[in-house]
Amino acid sequence: MHERTIGSIGLAILSIYLLFHFFFSITSAGNEGIAVFFPLISGPIGFALAWKVYKEKGHRMALIGALVNGVLFFFPFLYMMLGAVILGV
Repeated sequence: MHERTIGSIGLAILSIYLLFHFFFSITSAGNEGIAVFFPLISGPIGFALAWKVYKEKGHRMALIGALVNGVLFFFPFLYMMLGAVILGV
């Protein structure tokens, strides 16, 4: 596997890890905003890394990394919209 693919998947795993901690309150870190908005920063970076590897070498794991990071990028927007619709905040 290519280094950029590993970095892309690593960013996705870190984002998912932070989101699980946020939603299931595993620890009380006090930095809830970081968990929700971290995919806004890591998503495009991970997507770009994985997409470049996919275009150059055609690795399937790179494509999976690009898709996961792309979905994670839209998570904060969906979270805020659903919160506004459901809770009316």
